[in-house]
Order: sequence, then C-alpha cells, then structure tokens
Amino acid sequence: MTEDHSRQIECLERLVSGEDCWELFHEIFGGFMSSVCYRLGVPEPDLDDVYQELIIKLMREDFTVIRNHLRGYSQNSFRTLLAKIIVSVARDKVTGRGKRKPIFSLEERSEAGWTPVSRDASPEELQFRERGFLHLLNLIGANVGDERNLRILVLRYAHGLSVNEVARVVGLSPNAIAQRIRYMKKKVLSAYIPESVRELL
Repeated sequence: MTEDHSRQIECLERLVSGEDCWELFHEIFGGFMSSVCYRLGVPEPDLDDVYQELIIKLMREDFTVIRNHLRGYSQNSFRTLLAKIIVSVARDKVTGRGKRKPIFSLEERSEAGWTPVSRDASPEELQFRERGFLHLLNLIGANVGDERNLRILVLRYAHGLSVNEVARVVGLSPNAIAQRIRYMKKKVLSAYIPESVRELL
C-alpha cells in the first residue's frame, strides 16, 4: 500500500468518525476535483458551490457513501464516485434543477406553436439553461436519438415542464413521452462520465 493510498484511507476514516478534516480532504483530492470541473467547463466562480454540494452529498446518511467505499478501498473507484457527483452537481447548476418552475405558458399560442413565456427566469437565463443543458449532453456524449427526443429532454429538464405539458407541446401522449424519457435516461446514464473525465480516473 503506497503512502498516498494510506493517507487517503486515513482521511476518509477520520471524516466518518466525525472529525472535521475537510481541509485535508481538499488537499488530497482537490487537484483531481479541480481537473474534473475544468474538463466540464465549470466557471471558476462556481467552484466553491460545486465543492460544497459535493461535501453535502458525501455527508448524507452519516457518510454512508464513504463508508461503503472504505470497504476494499480503491483510489480509482473513489475518484469515479467524486467525478459522478461533480457531473451531477454541474448538471443541476446548468439546468436550474431543484428551484425551477414551469417556464412555458400553455395558455398562449403563436402561429408557430406554443410560445415560451418566462415565469421565473429572464430570456437570458432561459437561453443559458438550454445552452448549458445541451452542452452537458454533448460533454457526456449522450446519444438520445432524433431532434424530437432532444426537444423533449430540453422541455422536461431545462424548462421544467411536467410530462403532461411536454406531451401537449410536442403532440404525443403522456405515456409516449414517459417512455421516451425512460429510454433517454438510460442513454444518458450509460454515458454519464465524459471521456475527458475518464482520462483522469
């Protein structure tokens, strides 16, 4: 067992025992986490938020995730866990997940179809959500199929519409939308970690 390997295990064991040694955690894993954020294109002002969310996720349920990884600890498997969490946090930030409201008003139409009406976001923020969501899909190399499937994902996760609302916008039944979303989730999860991030593992 190398010195670095022993140091990592010691740090994680101290964390689960209740000791506040997050500075040591950042000293050991900070370079790797910064590399993942850089590959994902996370803006520098958002790095602290990403680290904070990562720490919160690691602390959940009395450090269950860390405890599980301490059994037969592997640096690569723990780095993979950190990368997955960072990708998840970055995805939530660009999609506004957890604080979004429906962006489209289904009561208004235009000649071209349903008219997007911003409720909780400016047009600039709405465009940022769309660009960020599409950029993230591109980063993780997720092939979701045709343009309609892509539009369904954008409406559902970037704009925050319900399945029924997406169905009305796209012109399919709610069941068909739900089935497509399940299919696309599998596609996205199968490509969850970008190749550029895998290179760091």
